[in-house]
Amino acid sequence: MTGFNHVLTGVTIAVVVQQPVLAPLVALASHFLLDMMPHFGGLTWFNNWGKQLIVLTVMDALLCTIFLLLGITFFPQHIHLILLCAVFAILPDLLWIFHYRYGVQHRFFVFHQAIQRYERPWGAFVEVAFCGLLLSLLWLIINR
Repeated sequence: MTGFNHVLTGVTIAVVVQQPVLAPLVALASHFLLDMMPHFGGLTWFNNWGKQLIVLTVMDALLCTIFLLLGITFFPQHIHLILLCAVFAILPDLLWIFHYRYGVQHRFFVFHQAIQRYERPWGAFVEVAFCGLLLSLLWLIINR
């Protein structure tokens, strides 16, 4: 999944669950569940840090930041839980920095890579549908 969908899921979990101990754990678990779903990826240019991947990563980070700000704006009473759940929801992907930058080898990376069997270019459609579902849920919560 893109970072945006992980962060969107974390924010949604924070707003729906509203339990400071349970919500971050659910957000962390959501990361692995989402990575087991078909999602965008599987392109050869993902294997190196070329221009396309850098542009995609910067755009994804920008969308994550914008959505976090929107989440905090619409749900200021949950600011701390939103931030915590967003971090927990994307944390496993952030840990890849240790693998790629510093060469850290660990079973975690083997596991995390293995569950992403369904990375496909057409997974972008699944990601868009999932994003629409969560945004609709948040919109309903805002307007109730």
